[in-house]
Amino acid sequence: MNDSVWISKREFINSVDFIKDINEINFTKKTNFFQIEDSLELYLFYIKKNLSRNEIPPLEYIESTIKKIIFNKKKLKFIKKFEKDIIQDAIKTNRYEIY
Repeated sequence: MNDSVWISKREFINSVDFIKDINEINFTKKTNFFQIEDSLELYLFYIKKNLSRNEIPPLEYIESTIKKIIFNKKKLKFIKKFEKDIIQDAIKTNRYEIY
């Protein structure tokens, strides 16, 4: 019970099949412990904190998104520089056409 995972509400509801059958509002309240027994398994959930839409999420949750944003910005910067270099090279060697 010491491992905690930050996931979105949509991911949580989609990953656990039986929540769709039960009232999902009960599963998204703050500080709740849930024990649901199936014919095969026993499921234990403890929702430690439920963040609203305007609250700042923890770094563990948004870290991959931040990395993707930084990577995409670097990629766009590289593409712009590459295009500029190609145009400059074409102008220097006089190998370009105007359409």
